Amino acid sequence: MKSVIDAAEKRNEWSANDEAEYTCLNEEMTVIDGHLDDIESNAARVAQLNEARKRSRTFPSDPDSHVQGRELEDCPVWPLKKVIRP
Repeated sequence: MKSVIDAAEKRNEWSANDEAEYTCLNEEMTVIDGHLDDIESNAARVAQLNEARKRSRTFPSDPDSHVQGRELEDCPVWPLKKVIRP
């Protein structure tokens, strides 16, 4: 868009062709700005979902728990065995 304006300034005139090209480029920039807004919105949503996923993998805060606030992956996995007592 700047090149259209620069070319018109060098010629010291603004032709109908320049106006049409400027209008077309301006419309394209509006569409691109809309896409950028969508990308930023999607990035914010992904960040929210990642945070929610991270919170869902964390044990609830329990003052009596030895695993308070630790993530599930950090906790030991206890094998399930049937205990047979005589």
